[in-house]
Amino acid sequence: MENGIELRGVTRRFGRKTALEDVTLRMEGGVFALLGPAGAGKSTLLRVLSTLLRADAGEARVCGVPLKRAGAVRAITGYLPEEFNIYGDMRVREAMDYLGALSGLDAPTCRARTGQLLELAGLEKQADARVRRLSRGMLRRLGLAQALIHDPRVLLADEPLRDLEVDDRVRVRALLAEAAVDRLVVVAARAARDVEDLCARVAVLENGRLRAQGAAKEMIRRARGRVFLAELPESALEDFRRRFRVASVVEHGERCVARFVAPDGAPGLGRADAPCLADACLLCLEGGWTR
Repeated sequence: MENGIELRGVTRRFGRKTALEDVTLRMEGGVFALLGPAGAGKSTLLRVLSTLLRADAGEARVCGVPLKRAGAVRAITGYLPEEFNIYGDMRVREAMDYLGALSGLDAPTCRARTGQLLELAGLEKQADARVRRLSRGMLRRLGLAQALIHDPRVLLADEPLRDLEVDDRVRVRALLAEAAVDRLVVVAARAARDVEDLCARVAVLENGRLRAQGAAKEMIRRARGRVFLAELPESALEDFRRRFRVASVVEHGERCVARFVAPDGAPGLGRADAPCLADACLLCLEGGWTR
């Protein structure tokens, strides 16, 4: 695959805990989202693909290169961990130069790439600022810029939008979309709403297992007729949660509106609502369909 990833039966264990179990998956083109709750195996999968961890079983190829050729894989892969950190006393431009040198770039190429990426990330005015002075959102943007410094064919980003303010979210989303124009961008996210209008294809993981995969639009289409809104007294909400998988709740004084999914269709109460990607993922986890 020119700009893609293939996994066959990938398994990773930590002692007695199985973090990934027999994952077979194909990712290619644009933004691909790995979705699922905490502990689903998303971060472990990205670390395996970035060659920071070895799979215990199975095989995977990044742009046709097997993971056992770690150096070759790293040369074509950029990686942003969930918590990106670098020496706080460094200036932003120095940090980029340092990471570029680690990637094997010569000085002129590194300077040119640094200038381009800092502008793309909206950090050109912070080029001479100390890294420790950056906000969370700025640090996340710097992390994406460093992951792209060597112009990789694949970008792996772990929770790049989590806990960001609105302005930073807009900038990071734009950066991801720009990066996906000519490469595969794999984004791990707990919240499907973070990537709904970015991703073309999706994989849903839970407890290390692949629960569903496919086109995001097709998954949303299949969720039609299975998402409902019910207005009820707030005092009845606890019992309602025991009966249905509630996606969200909006409170109105002593009453509330619960958004919930029903894998078997109309539950005999509430009114149908248009589904979103988060609803489709919730249905996958509830056994609403098999992949």
